[in-house]
Amino acid sequence: VFLNLTIAFEIYTFHHKNTIRKVGILYFYLGLCAVLKLDEHFITKQKQTYQRNVKREKLPAMLLPSYRRFWTRSGFIVTVCALTACTAGYPETPPLPALAKPAPFTPADSAFLQKLNEANMTLLALANSAKTNAGRSDIALLGTTMAKDITDTQAQLTKLATAHALTLTDKPDAKNQAFISKTQRLHGAAFDKAYTKAVIRTHTLIQPILSTEIITSQNTDAVKLAKDTQTKLADYKTHLQ
Repeated sequence: VFLNLTIAFEIYTFHHKNTIRKVGILYFYLGLCAVLKLDEHFITKQKQTYQRNVKREKLPAMLLPSYRRFWTRSGFIVTVCALTACTAGYPETPPLPALAKPAPFTPADSAFLQKLNEANMTLLALANSAKTNAGRSDIALLGTTMAKDITDTQAQLTKLATAHALTLTDKPDAKNQAFISKTQRLHGAAFDKAYTKAVIRTHTLIQPILSTEIITSQNTDAVKLAKDTQTKLADYKTHLQ
């Protein structure tokens, strides 16, 4: 009986982690064991008395096994009751949530990241030059803002490319590098004119690429990157016009 009660208690504590409940149930089971032990002692005394009466008065002994059957079945009854108390009324453990599926990344997404990377490297080089070469203070200030924004965008772009094993170029192509070198030699009004033209031209060229990525891509990170870039380029263009 004690073994059965111990098993029932372990099952209960598996479902209920509350320490106070554990202690309370343990004391309940120990008390129940004590009561059953007293009951066993009482039955033993009754059996001994009945055996003496059988010998003395020659009563039928067919009732003696009933005590044995009662005590043998009592352990089973207590176990069933304990297990019922442990499991009844408590919901089953909910299933684990389904794992989130990774966002799809297509060759079109790869091509978009490469084109955006090329545009960003060109604009970043020009924005850094605007800090010192611009004739207008507002263009110099815009260059500082653009340099910070593009640096942040490049960090997101690189993280996304790395997650999908995409290697980005680390410097502008020959055509853009030649334009950067030519513009960096300009100062004052000449630089302001070339810089304004370059920003507006970049916005015009990359706008269809951004729109296509936003409409067709199923990769949420790439779409967000395209939307953020679209918004910032529109702000730069508005400031320069």
